[in-house]
Amino acid sequence: KTMRMWKQVKDTAMKGVQFVMWVLGMVCVGLATVLIAGISHLWFSTVLPNLVDLSSLHGMVHLFASGWFTFNAMWNHYHAATVWPGEPTKDHLPPVEPSDRDMRRQGGELWARFCKTCWQWKPPRTHHCHFCNKCVLKMDHHCPWINNCVGHHNQKFFMNMLIYIFLATSHICLIIAAHYFGYLKAHNPQNLHAIEKTIMWVHTLCLVLVIMITIFNVWNGYLLFTNQTVIEFYGNRQSASDAKRGGRSWKPPFNLGFFSNIQQVYGHYPSIWMMLMPTTELLSSNGHEYTTIFGPATVTNPTGQRQPDDYESDSDVRIVGQ
Repeated sequence: KTMRMWKQVKDTAMKGVQFVMWVLGMVCVGLATVLIAGISHLWFSTVLPNLVDLSSLHGMVHLFASGWFTFNAMWNHYHAATVWPGEPTKDHLPPVEPSDRDMRRQGGELWARFCKTCWQWKPPRTHHCHFCNKCVLKMDHHCPWINNCVGHHNQKFFMNMLIYIFLATSHICLIIAAHYFGYLKAHNPQNLHAIEKTIMWVHTLCLVLVIMITIFNVWNGYLLFTNQTVIEFYGNRQSASDAKRGGRSWKPPFNLGFFSNIQQVYGHYPSIWMMLMPTTELLSSNGHEYTTIFGPATVTNPTGQRQPDDYESDSDVRIVGQ
């Protein structure tokens, strides 16, 4: 009876935390939207027309570039926030026990776990998000700025959002800097004194965003190119440290090479330019199976498999590459 009461208190507290995080997430999404829309409005209505002659060729180029970067930043922010990264299907089968000797020796085991909150097996790279209260396919992290988890189906929208915010803010900073250093002659110099504070505000905000987004892009780019999630990175770092102490070589099990790693996030595109185009297309893969450096990870229901009640919540069961 005491355990049942404690569980009810724990569940109630968790629901309260989830509600608070949802409210904070909506506030963060609203702030991000207002920030992008506000800077865009000041830039297109006040700053750009006074710094650049929009009727000239180079003016039209700057106008098109700013419009393209801003549109894609907002497009990908919306889809990163509204596209659910995916969750395991209810018929997902439990994993096999480990048998690949090479995989164990290299420290590259894959892990599948049974989630007693969702009461289902979790495929490789799947984790339970306590804010969304669901298991998320290839969960990277829960981002308050999109009030959503970054995972299998929406990671490419999240990456493109960061890329286009960086391009948009960098473009604004470069034009304003060119004006201040005398490389760009103002189109309407008589209006500059009246809008000087506006220019400074826009430049300061964009410069801060450039610095922050650069850090995010370097970090997320590293994870993309090595085919790791944030959660996996910390586990892989520990595995690499253990392997080094044991005198063994080790590498992330999902790191299949530069282009293959990108394809797992973006899908198959003929060029980088096509990957950055606005789209609503989701990945064709189901997010339940991933190829490793040891081969594809297979998930079957072997004879004599233990029942979920034999495991603790989120207990680990190794699965292997064949």
